[in-house]
Amino acid sequence: MTHYLLSVHSVEGEARDPMTEEEMRQFMERVGVLEEEMKSAGAWVFGGALHDPDTATVACPTTRC
Repeated sequence: MTHYLLSVHSVEGEARDPMTEEEMRQFMERVGVLEEEMKSAGAWVFGGALHDPDTATVACPTTRC
């Protein structure tokens, strides 16, 4: 079975005005509609959020990180 990842993110420090509450509400509504369409088509949908960037850990296969 083919797997896909829909990632919605922002870039820390990117020059952009934050979304207004209304823009965020509309955005999340559209994401919800997409998720429901996917579920109706038989797709397994998982939603979750990442922690803030300052909590990230870098994992390296070598010691050159």
